[in-house]
Amino acid sequence: MPWQARALVLLDQRAETYSSPEAFEHAVRGAASVVTHLYRGGFSPELWTAERAPGLRSDSRFTQAMEVLAAVQPLAHLDLRQTVTRLRRQGVGGGALVVVTGLPDEGVLAAFRVLAQDFARTVVLAVIERPGEGLFAFQRMGAVTVSTAPGSPWGPAWRTAMELSWSTASLG
Repeated sequence: MPWQARALVLLDQRAETYSSPEAFEHAVRGAASVVTHLYRGGFSPELWTAERAPGLRSDSRFTQAMEVLAAVQPLAHLDLRQTVTRLRRQGVGGGALVVVTGLPDEGVLAAFRVLAQDFARTVVLAVIERPGEGLFAFQRMGAVTVSTAPGSPWGPAWRTAMELSWSTASLG
């Protein structure tokens, strides 16, 4: 698999970043949508959750990711930065990094800083009540940010963010 076609979808399971159980479920649906979108787009997406690290090299990776997402639960007191530091040592990297979280905080920002340097393109999906809440730091680091409130559709927010990211590209 070419390096550029690899993608990592990281689901932040830290319960404290989500405003409600519905917000966490909305993030899980967002992660499932991203895995599906990347898979259909020719990427080889790998899913990371606290219970499942990437690395499965099989034809059933998509199915395994969907099964994991069907059963995933939020966790209390997960040290995300320490966990992704170990993940990075395993040699992740590639074309796209997608981080799916609730309210972005210093923990997810630190994890993003650790991983983003190994990917050509970075996207942050956040389930937040107010648009843009906590996303400015990710935008300054070059990430495309997508946010929705719990229960709002991901599709329109995704399309808008992607269109805006392309509109800033130079014609050079």
